[in-house]
Amino acid sequence: MDQLLHMPLWLALFMDLTVHIQSSKDTQLPDITDQDFINKCVKAHNHHRSSVKPAASNMFYMTWDEAIAKTARAWARFCKFDHNPRLKTKGEVHPNFTSLGENIWVGTPYSIFTVEKAIQSWYDEVAHYDYYSMSCNDVCGHYTQVVWATSYKVGCAVQACHEGVEGFYKGPAAIFVCDYGDAGNYGGVHPYKTGSPCSGCNGGTCENNLCRDPKRDALKRYNWSPAWDPAASSCGSYCLGVLVTRPLAVLLTFIGVYGLQILYPNMFAYE
Repeated sequence: MDQLLHMPLWLALFMDLTVHIQSSKDTQLPDITDQDFINKCVKAHNHHRSSVKPAASNMFYMTWDEAIAKTARAWARFCKFDHNPRLKTKGEVHPNFTSLGENIWVGTPYSIFTVEKAIQSWYDEVAHYDYYSMSCNDVCGHYTQVVWATSYKVGCAVQACHEGVEGFYKGPAAIFVCDYGDAGNYGGVHPYKTGSPCSGCNGGTCENNLCRDPKRDALKRYNWSPAWDPAASSCGSYCLGVLVTRPLAVLLTFIGVYGLQILYPNMFAYE
């Protein structure tokens, strides 16, 4: 009989543990507020931007933008191997930038993801791009966005897609999205101007072949989030688990206590 009475408590504990495990799966990849993740995204982009060949005369130093990162995270949550259709719609992807550029990487399993590996794969498309003729003999748009001189803000996000990535892979995968302001990849335009590093900065300082400007580099705080973010109108796996298991745990606990009262009517508790 004692075992029967303990069953509701064990079941509640098991269900809470299940929710915790699911939550761990959802959060094993870094969030957009993780400073180490932010540093890696900025460092990797600037490393490649500073080493382009031929050398760039006007390559801006790239810094983090939290609003862009929110947009990248919102789109990554859709788990689609396709570009966000709102990138050029004013007000939909950023409170200030009218449009954003975008790069997407998908990998499986989750454990193979690193910021450096994903961004390196984009930069490696340089092998298919000819700067002087602006021609591309394979995919190279990710590369040109990474080294687009006037794209000076970046925001990235990585998302675990347990059911797969639509248009790419049906099994569990990680999707990594980086968005850029100003947007790059305009037709018929070189991604940057050639010349002595920083000779075309028009003010500011030169750091590792990149043009820096305090006003441009400043981190702004935005009380803004994209209205179309699926997290704004839906409940994630952890949230759903809590909604289901918490009331059930309370109910099972009540049943257990009620059963004890029936079996042991003279039992009392004290401090």
